[in-house]
Amino acid sequence: MCLADLHNPVRVSVMKSGLRDAKIMLYLKSKGVALVVEKGKNAVVEVERKITVTPSTLKTKKSLQDALASRGLPHDGTIPELRERLQASLAQLKKDYEKSGKVSTAVNMDKVAADSICLVSDHMIAVASNSVSRLFLVELTLDGIGIIGAVKDFSHYPNDCKSMYAMCISNQTLVISCDKGIAKIDMTTREQTVLLSNSTPPCKDVRSIAPFGDQGEIVFADMGSRHIKVSSNGDVEIIAGTGEEGNSDGTRASFSQPMGICVENGKNIFVTDAQVGAVKLITDVGCAVKFLENLGQLSHAFSVHHKHKRTHTSTL
Repeated sequence: MCLADLHNPVRVSVMKSGLRDAKIMLYLKSKGVALVVEKGKNAVVEVERKITVTPSTLKTKKSLQDALASRGLPHDGTIPELRERLQASLAQLKKDYEKSGKVSTAVNMDKVAADSICLVSDHMIAVASNSVSRLFLVELTLDGIGIIGAVKDFSHYPNDCKSMYAMCISNQTLVISCDKGIAKIDMTTREQTVLLSNSTPPCKDVRSIAPFGDQGEIVFADMGSRHIKVSSNGDVEIIAGTGEEGNSDGTRASFSQPMGICVENGKNIFVTDAQVGAVKLITDVGCAVKFLENLGQLSHAFSVHHKHKRTHTSTL
């Protein structure tokens, strides 16, 4: 797993190695961790060091009292007394982990095998398990040692679906990508609707999906046709890719094996091409033009110009 700093050139650092069979990655910003799914298992990678509580790093009385109160423990006394009480509680919790078989390197969620995951809220994820063809909602809690997942059964897989590839939430609907195509499940009624079927012209072989825009659109990587497409109310539009195998950029970009996809700010699309080992950015040209126009106005406002060239007064 790598962390890419979006500068030019991009700065890449390795967060965790050895994830050879990783299929899905999910970043939980509120908890400062990334969840990685591989072969029915999940791995936790700390990005911001928020999982493990270290009493010695809690310097104020309030931070110690908050940590104790969140565990239902007495939180009166001096700072050394509070720190000692918290340390003793965490030591006992660590022993309980070892006795029950819990780990700090994965989400402990009652032996549910995860084949795909997606974020539902800051404290909840959806989990798909191919071994039982079921979907679950898992509420996440940090206890100071690891992450505990409270599992609740949500729904069965759509008919004839055997393998789940990806999921996302869009307009209070769980959208899923499986070996049969793309379907959606209403989060309230749990009604299932097939949106697109694989091996059809609009959708040859979909793998990854992501919410796009604010009208319930879904962007997906069609590995079969080598296109990036957007689905809206059943209509499908190609937004990138010529369909020819390749690794070119620009308005006539080509892909070899587009698989992973995610969306930033509802408009910037990142695509991973597995065959050529590349991550590509798809963005609206209009946004880039607007950015350059604003940058030009900013330059004029601060009188940025060539040496010995006359300039005129400008405002924003």
